[in-house]
Amino acid sequence: SLLQEMCSISVLTLNCWGIGMGVSKDRVARFRAIAQHLADSDYDIVCLQEVWCPSDYRTIIDVARDALPFNHFFDNGIIGTGTCILSKAPIQDATFHEFSLNGYPHKVLHGDWFAGKGLGVCGIDYKGLNIHVFVSHFHAEYSRSDDIYLGHRVMQALEAAQWIKLTSSGADLTIYAGDFNTEPVDVPYSLLRSVGSLSDSWVDAHGVDGGETCGTPYNTYCTINEVAEYPMGKRIDYIMYRAGPDKTVQITECRLPLARRIPASLSACLGKEVSYSDHEAVAAIITVADNVGPEGDNLGHTARQARGRNAGRQEAVAAGIIIIEKALLGTKTDQKLYSVLAIITFIIFMASFSQLLLMDSLLLDCIMFLLRMILTLTGFYAVLMATVFNRRERHALSATKATLQLLKTDNYGAI
Repeated sequence: SLLQEMCSISVLTLNCWGIGMGVSKDRVARFRAIAQHLADSDYDIVCLQEVWCPSDYRTIIDVARDALPFNHFFDNGIIGTGTCILSKAPIQDATFHEFSLNGYPHKVLHGDWFAGKGLGVCGIDYKGLNIHVFVSHFHAEYSRSDDIYLGHRVMQALEAAQWIKLTSSGADLTIYAGDFNTEPVDVPYSLLRSVGSLSDSWVDAHGVDGGETCGTPYNTYCTINEVAEYPMGKRIDYIMYRAGPDKTVQITECRLPLARRIPASLSACLGKEVSYSDHEAVAAIITVADNVGPEGDNLGHTARQARGRNAGRQEAVAAGIIIIEKALLGTKTDQKLYSVLAIITFIIFMASFSQLLLMDSLLLDCIMFLLRMILTLTGFYAVLMATVFNRRERHALSATKATLQLLKTDNYGAI
């Protein structure tokens, strides 16, 4: 076959760590540095995560406007998704699919439930190529030894893989980038690779070693716990891709492009040197070419898709089913615990009206009012968790298990 009309696309992804209210340190200076890096570089497509504050988003699109004139922010969920796509070429279509599960509302300090975690997608016409660009930020891990969200991330990865596969069969190139909060040895990563037929740009360029993007020891925001748990950091940020029909795709370069510190001119006001984010950025140059032979390359494309869906799929699916079944058992335990909590709060609430407590005391009246209010809120929330939220989680996990079982069958085919 003859390769013709080669086209290179430069892509970057970065979790910007942009939580407001003073949670993310040195946020304003860091976002100015990120925006300046984008303006000074020659990226064609940029996928950002954790851009929570509208002012930070405006900083990026204003400073980088000449380099990346087209942009779309996915403003879904209670507090937004924090994800956006910037492009050198026009964005023709955009939509967002919110994941079915994303943590728990009572985990306020984790905050993932309040964010619109899902799959953002933009259709981009780049030099005649129809490119589908997807961006996601999966639920965080928090504790690898006691990961209560693993079932949710398995579901998120499977949903993403299925949506990408079902919607992008006609695209010349599909790109999926973001912070997936999963390492290459984990089941969600394997599901993305095998079910979604996605290739990992870092692996294609460098092999399985290196490329750590979170908790790297040279990052100024790396914590003591991160150093103890993974001394060299971990790779959880990715640029994945898949070729369309009659296209050949190669990774000509994949790197961590950011300097270890933001420019001194921007950190001077801080009085210290800082990194761009608590994550490292990943950049890749993807080369797309027409693969034209006597009869095109439809057979070659079909073969590539078959290899992608079969490579490790059975192992990943089997491991995913085990994780989902464990999560389903967890929902039954949670339902019992919340039911007991609801009953206990109801008993205490009724006891608070005991005649022994009906003394003429303003202080006691105030204490009883606060106690009853807390008991009412706690009981109401426990009932919701034991019924509505529990049922929703159980159904979503059951649907995920059904899909995984479908993927195990021999007659399952790629789109």
